[in-house]
Amino acid sequence: MYSHLIEQHSSMVLEINTVHKRNVIDKREGAHVFYVGGELFRFNIKGSEQSPSYKFSMSHLGMVEGEPKYCYNLQILDQSELGLQFSITQPCQCLSNRGNSNALSIPYEMLRPFVGETSYFNYKINIVKIQVTN
Repeated sequence: MYSHLIEQHSSMVLEINTVHKRNVIDKREGAHVFYVGGELFRFNIKGSEQSPSYKFSMSHLGMVEGEPKYCYNLQILDQSELGLQFSITQPCQCLSNRGNSNALSIPYEMLRPFVGETSYFNYKINIVKIQVTN
């Protein structure tokens, strides 16, 4: 599946810990794929400056129902000199045809200070395996 994505849909494949941009004027849902440790993850981002909130979700494509094995960290990056910080870590969910009811919802008013004059906000994603402790 990974080779198909690289060959046919390379623009959808993103790297972790790399700065990505989201245009707040664009109303389309963004769907991207991360490949980490031999596992595939689908990241969805939906919203615009006219929306009351942005929705972010990360699905582990190889996961079956049960406890999450990975979590993702979303960082919204400051483009000003204010030193703003926004970072949240959530478990990766099982991919579902019903949509992701556990999507992270962030009010646009919270994101507005991170939007530069170019109508973009910058973000980074990291995905890590959840360490099981006994």
